[in-house]
Amino acid sequence: MKKDDKTNVMRVLDSKKISYESHTYEPDATLTGAEIAAILGEDASHVFKTLVTQGKTGGY
Repeated sequence: MKKDDKTNVMRVLDSKKISYESHTYEPDATLTGAEIAAILGEDASHVFKTLVTQGKTGGY
């Protein structure tokens, strides 16, 4: 994964040497965090959803 592909949360975890696993899925704004956890086969209480937006400058 390139540095630019990481979220701020990933960077914080990396800086604290905390291990994590990143999962991706087809974006669907109607899905809840619990529904996404189910799609990924994960316990919803152990899943955190990070939202990434794109600003006017085109940056994320």
